[in-house]
Amino acid sequence: MRHRDIKWIAVLALSCTGLPLCSLAQAQAPTFEQNYAKAKANAAVGVGAAYDDRIGTQMRAIPELVSSMRDCMSNHPDRRSLHGYYEFTSPAHYRVVLQPAGPFADCITGAMENRPAPAPPSVPYLDPIEVNLTP
Repeated sequence: MRHRDIKWIAVLALSCTGLPLCSLAQAQAPTFEQNYAKAKANAAVGVGAAYDDRIGTQMRAIPELVSSMRDCMSNHPDRRSLHGYYEFTSPAHYRVVLQPAGPFADCITGAMENRPAPAPPSVPYLDPIEVNLTP
């Protein structure tokens, strides 16, 4: 085996660690926009629409969340709208993903995460978030 062949094998091994097929290792994760579209589709009809209403109602009823979001708005007066999704990885655990990224999105994410939420219809599950704050 030539030295050049050994280098090539090393490069492949590093890029495909732990998987027998490189194509599996390099499979692309869904983009933000793909996940957002999926979340909106989930909330469009039936059980998903009912769940979207339930989680929205529950979140708006948390006084600390409303207060934290107002603080975000006061601290970032140049931003008012974001879009994204709740990403449930289990019935009790979710993360919030918002765009456009930046300090305002980080503030709203921090306000929204780690709040009690109803279990989603299935797991994994994406539910859309629209943040349109007015002063």
